[in-house]
Amino acid sequence: MKFIINYWNILSSVGIPEDANASDVKRIKLTNRFGIIAVFFTLPYIFGFYAYGFEKLSFTLCFISVIYLTTILFNFFQLYNCAKLVLYCSVLVHQFIVASVFGESAEVHLMYMALILLPIVLYDSQKDALWIVFYFTITIIAIVVLFATHFSLL
Repeated sequence: MKFIINYWNILSSVGIPEDANASDVKRIKLTNRFGIIAVFFTLPYIFGFYAYGFEKLSFTLCFISVIYLTTILFNFFQLYNCAKLVLYCSVLVHQFIVASVFGESAEVHLMYMALILLPIVLYDSQKDALWIVFYFTITIIAIVVLFATHFSLL
């Protein structure tokens, strides 16, 4: 168990510069942790979808899981906004694909309500208001596309 905790702390701290303030440190750690947690929660779905014959969806989720982990890589190279953008867009695409595959009755699109809170957590609302507005805008566009295509885009 101690190995897992140490590994978790090491991955969470990737990309933190020496001169970062406490708020930035928390946001970098949070971005890294969200990437890891997203993979952790996606894995059972990958196996489940594969077991029930949804191979394409399973492989797509594998690819998205790899993209989730690239947030750590972007933070390592101190591309913090890029890491946040990749994390948010990969979650958005992940939810969009699953909602399109299973349709409106699966109610996957309701996760967008929680997703819209992610930029508020990842960014400083006073310094990065334009980023937050950008994320809100692409989320609203995704929801409109889902409803306009009657959840059957894919």
